[in-house]
Amino acid sequence: MSDQQPRSGKFVCASCLEDKSLQQFAHEHGSVHICDYCGTTPRTLSVVRVDEVTDFMGNAIAEEWCDPAQTSPVDGGAYSLKTIDIVELFERIDFEVSNQELMKDLLDAFADNDWCEANWSILSLSQRWGSAWERFERVIKHERRYTFWHCEEYEESAAHPDHLPPSQMLGELQAVINIARMVKALPVGTLIWRVRVHEGGELLRDAGDFTPPPLQYATQPNRMSPAGVPMFYGAADFETAFEEVVDRSDGGNGKVVSGGQFANVLPLNVLDLTILPEMPSYFGPEGPFNRHVMRFLRKFTKALAQPLKKDRQPHIEYVPTLVFTEFVRHVMKGPEGVSIDGLKYPSSKNERDCFVVFADREDCLPATGSRIRPQVLKFVDGSIKTVPAR
Repeated sequence: MSDQQPRSGKFVCASCLEDKSLQQFAHEHGSVHICDYCGTTPRTLSVVRVDEVTDFMGNAIAEEWCDPAQTSPVDGGAYSLKTIDIVELFERIDFEVSNQELMKDLLDAFADNDWCEANWSILSLSQRWGSAWERFERVIKHERRYTFWHCEEYEESAAHPDHLPPSQMLGELQAVINIARMVKALPVGTLIWRVRVHEGGELLRDAGDFTPPPLQYATQPNRMSPAGVPMFYGAADFETAFEEVVDRSDGGNGKVVSGGQFANVLPLNVLDLTILPEMPSYFGPEGPFNRHVMRFLRKFTKALAQPLKKDRQPHIEYVPTLVFTEFVRHVMKGPEGVSIDGLKYPSSKNERDCFVVFADREDCLPATGSRIRPQVLKFVDGSIKTVPAR
């Protein structure tokens, strides 16, 4: 906002500002006064001058945006960078208020110049992570599936701020995920449905009929596990578990779907992809950092939840997800260094809760004398349910 921009002299209350950080600013710097936008006089110290609000907003905006005259090269009398007006800038930072008069005044306060990215020569944080993940996917799918941790061809750009080679991508993901506090405790006794499609004449009776398959039968890849690595897949409700495994295109062919419930007997730590923290205010004390974290994670988690094509053909587009899941299982640590026991993710069918627990057949059955590992999941007796596969 230019120093020559006229000051409005109006007052606004915290309620009209709507944004949480701007409301906090109003409560910290406000007084008892009539609001020029809603006409009320709040009893609390929560009404501030609009000029104070726009000054506060301007300081936050200046961390990423500026007048192109301050930074953009000029080519033939025109700026060589893309410029936007304040309307588009507010759209970029997802800011608006419901009161149209207030919205107009806020826009007018910043309308004396166009805007461009202040750090135009480098990527934003979310762009850097997104670009690095795309590079990681390309390398994993088409170049190096097992030795990606050392890609010399990317080391030559190590000094550039955008540098994030495939060998460092998973470690960076761990840091971003932990910033967002996405590793959650799954309380003992959490119920998870696991279902199987089978012939109508076959009767499933107990836990052994619903566990992950023995190693010799784990021949098909799944969304987060390659062939040969069995894991426990399930859902929070029977209907979702049904939708995840049934191919409705064949009409059922006389088959049925049986499901049974398991409950974890140990507390488990899961990477929860179902609920991300809300997008923080652009004007919050953390600056734009947490906003870039959330922006990137929303795209990343959506990519992880893509459905698996069940046509028994190899699909290399799932390889990065398999590598990421293996990293989560064997390498990644949550806050305070906790190991991670599985993932919770939205169903690709109805967005309800699904689970993959890093447990094989033995982990779902009572311990035997020769077994070292404790039982992780216990079958719930009497929970078996069978319906037609259509």
